Amino acid sequence: MTPDGGRLQVVADLSIEVDGAPVRVESSGGRVRVVADDVRGLVDQLRSAARAAGVGSPRAGVASLADRLATEGLTGVLAAPTGDVAVVGAGVDSPVGRLLWGTRRVHVDTVGLLRSSDAARWTLAGAALVLVVLAARRRRR
Repeated sequence: MTPDGGRLQVVADLSIEVDGAPVRVESSGGRVRVVADDVRGLVDQLRSAARAAGVGSPRAGVASLADRLATEGLTGVLAAPTGDVAVVGAGVDSPVGRLLWGTRRVHVDTVGLLRSSDAARWTLAGAALVLVVLAARRRRR
């Protein structure tokens, strides 16, 4: 909360590079959106930074961040150019998040996460190609 008792508001439009990959931070009001071309690389860099800072386990760090954001009325979104990958903080109520992260304030879109990585996109494209070939063979019979 702010000193006058109101909710924290964040206004941001920031472009940075993390290990050479572009990252954009956009925010208006209580929603902060981080868009990374390389989500996996960004998460790896955050893990390394957390380890160096002695934060503890990634699970505990994510749970703590999500709960702090919720307390302040903020929602954090991690996104790839293909769409949202994870949402943490206020307005999130995920039973799966409770099991995986130790808090209901975390929701990870597994399909979005897979689509966000280059390797996963190539794997999905390969799987789609195999399905097309199989369907074409089946049609000929």
